[in-house]
Amino acid sequence: MKTKLKLINRAALRVLLTTFTTFYVAQLATAFAQGTAFTYQGRLNSGGTPANGNYDLVFALYNDPLIGSQIGTAITNSAMPVTNGLFTATVDFGGAPWTGQLLYLQILVRTNGNGALALLNPRQQVTPAPYSILAANAGSAGSVAAANISGTILNASLPANPTFSGTVTASGGLSGNGANVTNVNAATLNGLSATNLWQSGGNNVANGQFLGSTNNQAMEVRVGNQRALMITTNPADSANIIGGSPANFIDSGVKGAVIAGGGTTNILTYLGSSSSNHISADFSTIGGGSGNWIQTGADHSVIGNGMNNVVAANTYESVIAGGVGNTVSGQFLVIGGGTQNTNTGYAATLGGGYGNFASSYYGTVGGGVNNSATASYATIGGGQGNQAGFYATVPGGLFNIAGGQLSFAAGFKAQALNQGAFVWADSQNAPFASTANNQFNVRAGGGVLFVTSGAGMTIDGQSVLTTGSGISIQQNANGAPDVIEGSPGNFVPTGTMGATIGGGGASYYYGDTFLTNSVTADFGTVGGGGANTASGYAATVAGGQVNIASGSYATVAGGAQNTASASYATVGGGNDNIAGITGATVPGGEFNLAAGQNSFAAGQQAQALNQGAFVWADSQGVPFGSTSTNQFLIRAQGGVGINTNNPGATLDVNGSFRVNNGTVFNRIQAGQAIMPGSSLVATNFTVTFPQAFTSTPKVIASLSGDPSFPSATDTFAMSIRAITTTTGFTVNVVRVDTATGWSQQLRINWQAWQ
Repeated sequence: MKTKLKLINRAALRVLLTTFTTFYVAQLATAFAQGTAFTYQGRLNSGGTPANGNYDLVFALYNDPLIGSQIGTAITNSAMPVTNGLFTATVDFGGAPWTGQLLYLQILVRTNGNGALALLNPRQQVTPAPYSILAANAGSAGSVAAANISGTILNASLPANPTFSGTVTASGGLSGNGANVTNVNAATLNGLSATNLWQSGGNNVANGQFLGSTNNQAMEVRVGNQRALMITTNPADSANIIGGSPANFIDSGVKGAVIAGGGTTNILTYLGSSSSNHISADFSTIGGGSGNWIQTGADHSVIGNGMNNVVAANTYESVIAGGVGNTVSGQFLVIGGGTQNTNTGYAATLGGGYGNFASSYYGTVGGGVNNSATASYATIGGGQGNQAGFYATVPGGLFNIAGGQLSFAAGFKAQALNQGAFVWADSQNAPFASTANNQFNVRAGGGVLFVTSGAGMTIDGQSVLTTGSGISIQQNANGAPDVIEGSPGNFVPTGTMGATIGGGGASYYYGDTFLTNSVTADFGTVGGGGANTASGYAATVAGGQVNIASGSYATVAGGAQNTASASYATVGGGNDNIAGITGATVPGGEFNLAAGQNSFAAGQQAQALNQGAFVWADSQGVPFGSTSTNQFLIRAQGGVGINTNNPGATLDVNGSFRVNNGTVFNRIQAGQAIMPGSSLVATNFTVTFPQAFTSTPKVIASLSGDPSFPSATDTFAMSIRAITTTTGFTVNVVRVDTATGWSQQLRINWQAWQ
């Protein structure tokens, strides 16, 4: 028989070997002198052509055509000459291998002493020729003594219907299928009928019958004479079941454990070493795979399949479904699969992926790469490099952090760092983080789109983006839609263009009704508040209550009951203020009136009645109004300070000043001093400066009567007698209408400057 063997390509050598499996025994002529060697002839091709030269050949016997075990030792024939592809080799394995089993010859080849050996596939079945080593003269034997008969007598060596007389005794037992054995005494089978024997076609089992053992020895089921299943005894409790490789084992003393299969004693072609499944904990199960281990104290745990997975010691009632190199260490844990994942929490779940980590109570990592759920109830769906804290969620994405309790982070580099924060970050390569609790943050460089098919949405229980809802968009034919937010009663008339109501308004508020906002002119705006109206073109009421902007481009920023009734008029806020002419301004305060064009009124009851007038009125509660155009008026009972916040006089200027483009003065002070009555007709009185001068100032002064004695007719004369740098100045007051003193208090009004 000729068989072509194809060589696996190794070390750049491709060999085609054609073997002639004509085996013969040397020196067959001498029956008792023959050896165990036989001759192997073959043809060797290198690179598609017949080989020439010296080659090393290694021969080995195996009990399986593919894997199996090697029988005996390998034989190496070095420097075998090969000519035109033909060679002849003498091979001698000795007599031990030839026991009647099927054997297969494996050949390795290489150039003489050079490089790695190349395997020739497939292995060749050994034909009967070598088995004739001890039978060279059997054909001439006339008779054979019974003592020399051993092994199996083939049917072909017996007559068609052999007859045996007497009793046939088989001390070693009989073998065969017994299909034609008849008239067997049932007594030899302990009186059992055929129905009570285990049959290949199945049995009708009665109650109490079983297949198994009655002693304390383990029971094995073998395939190919190799253990495939073993049931170990445990008289005190549940037995163990070990399937798969004979290398699989369950530690002594463990009960109720199951290894369903997997493992291997020879995994050289796969992993480079043997690999067994191993259980050290009660009532635990390994379904298959290799190199898996459930360690001591990890009772009721399961490894479904995979390789090199570990349920660590005392990690009871935990599961690794499969994967490679996964580890659980804790209680009630799950890893679904993947590789190099670690779960060290409590009742935590890790679905799969690579390099993921769950270390918390009830945490979850669905999959992905290098994700970490390190706090209780943390959840990561997948993605890469994501982190989740207490009750926090990262559904996926890349490098997201949900660090705040009950937070949510998704997308790329989203950082929900605060409690209750929601953060979505688009693909821009920069962190996007929350800054306060309960924020909803979205970074979307391409915009945000909501499509509701007209159904709108609901915010805080209010429908929005629908007519009459909290937020609505009112379209018109001019392409300038109106936006109406806030109370359903807020109003923009149909046909108005570009109007905006930002919010506010109420149908009922603490007894007040009809506090709704309205915009009745094109491009008008009411930002919020209640009962505000923007009725001028492009007019604005930012907020507040009961404010009106009726002039074109007029503005009321806020406050209550303020009115900007002319073009470009402005009221900043306050209460009951009116800017009633073009360009007039009231920044705030109360009861102020700017009625002059481009005038300004501020404070309380200031009245800028003339064009270009500026009026400030303090809190005295009486009107203070301009009397001419372009006036600058100040009523300040506590004094006016320039460059000082503590004026010591009616006007206190801390610094130089110039009057009518004239002399520059470095300091000015002004004030009013009260001079008491005198029993003398003439007396001196000293006025003290609030702030000291650096040099002797110039002083002017005037005298007035007591306003509480309006009917007094006293007449006085006053002169300045002396001026000091730091103290003040002295005046001499003389009563000129009579030669007696006086009782009323006089007012000395003065100004001093340097």
